[in-house]
Amino acid sequence: MKSINTIIFVFVSFFLVSCNNLFDFSPYAADVDDALKNQTKINLNNLSGVQTKSSELFSFVTIADSHYKFKELRKAVEKINTIDDIDFVVHLGDMTDKGLMMEYEMFSKEIYYSSIPVFTCIGNHDYLSNGGSIYKQMFGAYNYTIEHKGIKMVFFDATVWESGKTPDMSWFEKELSSCDLPKIVFSHIPPWDDQYSDTNKNKYKDLIDTENVIISMHGHHHEFSDANPMNTETTFLIPGSIDNRNICKMTINADNTFIYEIIPF
Repeated sequence: MKSINTIIFVFVSFFLVSCNNLFDFSPYAADVDDALKNQTKINLNNLSGVQTKSSELFSFVTIADSHYKFKELRKAVEKINTIDDIDFVVHLGDMTDKGLMMEYEMFSKEIYYSSIPVFTCIGNHDYLSNGGSIYKQMFGAYNYTIEHKGIKMVFFDATVWESGKTPDMSWFEKELSSCDLPKIVFSHIPPWDDQYSDTNKNKYKDLIDTENVIISMHGHHHEFSDANPMNTETTFLIPGSIDNRNICKMTINADNTFIYEIIPF
């Protein structure tokens, strides 16, 4: 019996030592490689050098809810790279399905092929496991803003259930009221969703009605929509999930009007 136990011990020890990456797929892994950190900051630096080629103020593309559809994401990026008059891409959240490090790394690998800057919103699926920690290391703050060619773009985290926190409406109000520039809001969860309390729904509506928000763009609901369920002056757009094999191109005109185009890939 002693010899059998010794053999088992030696075998298990050899197995553990030889499998250096045995625990790489833990759902709790959250140590992001340095090469993948701070992507929002890096892309913001790259955006400052972008020169619009069209006569309009600028254009950008939105995609959403790619989850584990990495092949479709690659096709979307390939299509985006053929459009020569866009300044940046926005992914409206749910880049992952389970919030796993491996999924975040695969997402980063695919968007690496984009020839223009990519900005992200955190989605509710991206919070799963240790996804919230991974996102913060890999991309940066959950809430942030960008000013680009006279437009202020507000990226707002409204996830409640999976994040264990409430949306920072004070931050949202402060950023919207801080200047008179026209604004575009990007957020994964639309403000009429159940994750918003009635108080926050009303607050969101009041703010976009009074703070010169021209577009409010969201993911989460996987079908395309340009409805206005909150009955506001602001236009709401949901490009739909990447499963639909479409991207949404937004063109902002010099007078702050806009048009959108759904482009198949």
